[in-house]
Amino acid sequence: MRRELWVLRVISLLYYLGFVIGFFMARPPMFATFTFVVKVAMALFLIYRFNPWTEYKKFTEFDREIVMFSAGFILVSSFTDYINHFIDTVVKVFR
Repeated sequence: MRRELWVLRVISLLYYLGFVIGFFMARPPMFATFTFVVKVAMALFLIYRFNPWTEYKKFTEFDREIVMFSAGFILVSSFTDYINHFIDTVVKVFR
């Protein structure tokens, strides 16, 4: 596994574990910014790597890892967005 991918995995895992545990229940703007920046970076990388106008045709183990990580990150961040919306709705109801 490439070092850059490993570092990105560790950072995002720690960040989301912190969210789940409750350290970031206040949901600072940094959370939305982090998610946005990582999604844009993943999208640009995937577009660059897999666009049909390059001569790159071989699907390597690194490609498999980056696609799996990207899909997992999008899935987890979508669930956290949904959870944030749900929490906001519950808080508004009980205020």
